[in-house]
Amino acid sequence: MAGVAAGKLRHRVAVQRVTRTIDDAGDKVETVDTITFRRASVRPRNVESQPADAEIVYVVEMHYYEGMSASYRLLVPQESTTLASAISTVDETQAVLAAAFGESVWGDARKRSDYRLLIDDEIVLVHGAHDQTTVTIERGYEGTTAATHASGAAVRALGVFNIAAPVNVDSLNRLSQLLCMKEAT
Repeated sequence: MAGVAAGKLRHRVAVQRVTRTIDDAGDKVETVDTITFRRASVRPRNVESQPADAEIVYVVEMHYYEGMSASYRLLVPQESTTLASAISTVDETQAVLAAAFGESVWGDARKRSDYRLLIDDEIVLVHGAHDQTTVTIERGYEGTTAATHASGAAVRALGVFNIAAPVNVDSLNRLSQLLCMKEAT
């Protein structure tokens, strides 16, 4: 990995640290903190050679981040749209958010279980409902802060990529190459 061509790092990914502990009751507790945002290249690895039922492994190349390991994960933008209207830091009602996100995002939310959206530097968790009519939202999710967003701001659905292994870390050239598995959505 001698270098990365200009324009190759086209995805803006969130780097998150996942901490797993056991509480006093003996239950597993997972804490997720968004550490930084980085530019990255994301591509499937040898899709043709993988069995049809295998999880697709992705190769992610990004600027070097000290300490990257399997206890980290990446949130990678997938499909995107824009806000139809502005939202403030306190907007959480379904009517306001449905109008702001538009039917393409909101309609999709009603059909899926939980998923994440990225608006500027804020991660939002959208909870779909089994009745496909009600959606709830958590603002300022996973260590980000609820913020005001202008009409037309980019809204990106995020895929969760768990880091399987750093395969080539080049601290001299400040680049990392990681193998990742995408979580089911």
